[in-house]
Amino acid sequence: MNTYKKQNCSLTLQEGLNEYYKYNDPIIKEYADKYGSFLVNHDLTHVIFGLGTSLKEESMLDTWTLWATNITWKQIYEYSVNKDLRNLTKELVSDIGGWFVVLGCVAKAIPLKLKIIFTRVPKIKKKWPFDSVTEQMLSESIVVLRKEYGIQILSEK
Repeated sequence: MNTYKKQNCSLTLQEGLNEYYKYNDPIIKEYADKYGSFLVNHDLTHVIFGLGTSLKEESMLDTWTLWATNITWKQIYEYSVNKDLRNLTKELVSDIGGWFVVLGCVAKAIPLKLKIIFTRVPKIKKKWPFDSVTEQMLSESIVVLRKEYGIQILSEK
């Protein structure tokens, strides 16, 4: 269970993604199927950076995504103006108690976000390809990909 959260995970990236969908709320897979590649790409970052779907982990993933992937500001903007994805965000935020809960959690995660920026990002050899993961990469083991990209995940502890 959640093998992809271990630094030396031997699962392939596809197997890690399957595990991510298996051990999280089924709605996550439904959203990925419904809203397409942007959410699948987001879910792949959960796997490669070894994070689950708690609010704290989502906040940490935002930091990884901005600093250690090749996502562009144009892609972020397109996500932010996409009506369906905005409605999804509103629904998710409402389900967890509103924006004050989100902001409180983000504030509590600042030390971990700084740890990512100052101790993990400098070790990155090349940025994770946010929107261009290939079939070959999906069949590669997570540990090999993490070594190739220089990704050292944060421990679950």
